[in-house]
Amino acid sequence: MARGRRRAAIGAALLLGAGVVAGCGARSGETAQIVETVGLAVAYPRQDTADGFARAIAATTAGRDGRVTVLDAEQLDAQAPEDDLARIRVLVYVAGAESGFSQTPDVTRCYDMYFSVYELTNYHEADCPESPVAYQPPPPDPVQALPAGADRALARILRRLPAAVSSMDVLQAVDRGMPDPGDDAYGRANLPPSVTVTVRGGDVGVAAFAAGDRSCLLGVRLSGRVHVFQGLAPPPGEGGCAAEDALAAWASQPSAG
Repeated sequence: MARGRRRAAIGAALLLGAGVVAGCGARSGETAQIVETVGLAVAYPRQDTADGFARAIAATTAGRDGRVTVLDAEQLDAQAPEDDLARIRVLVYVAGAESGFSQTPDVTRCYDMYFSVYELTNYHEADCPESPVAYQPPPPDPVQALPAGADRALARILRRLPAAVSSMDVLQAVDRGMPDPGDDAYGRANLPPSVTVTVRGGDVGVAAFAAGDRSCLLGVRLSGRVHVFQGLAPPPGEGGCAAEDALAAWASQPSAG
């Protein structure tokens, strides 16, 4: 639906007020289902701010196609992870349809959605403003990101290291040889990943961790052989993304050395 048509439909629904609600009460289940589906969709990746949830909701399919519009985002005082940390007010719009001689009217509802860091904890219907305006959250802070081709670049760096090398030598080689992490969706430069290095004689371990999406790049030169792996960092308590983890992972393999 074109944006102008959608705005006109929302305005008409709000102006009709009680008449629209009375005529389409049976369709309120549709709008509630959309709220629940959106709530599930934004539960992961985890958000820790109201603006984060607002951005995530706007990025869902329903947010992009105009069925859901974020109207307000309020940060709540959460004392524990299971406490509500955000209240998001949304406008939900379901277009009407015609079939033969019957006509299903457009439906507009507003809801307050409550989120903990883990999930949608509750929602309820709320008053819609007379002139709804979409809330525009500020862009998130820049985050660390692994550059494209980081695995190939690290393998190349490790192969070119001299036999005798210090941790500082390796850090400088990684700094020189890694590609730029690029820009985010807002056109701002991503932050480079955190890099750790371990040197044990001729063996070298390197780890690069990007907190933005928990990407982890591990690389080793072990007994002259180079191995590189890129994936997601394990959850806390189940391993890590550090140079020691890189050496330990490959040193424990039966074929290592």
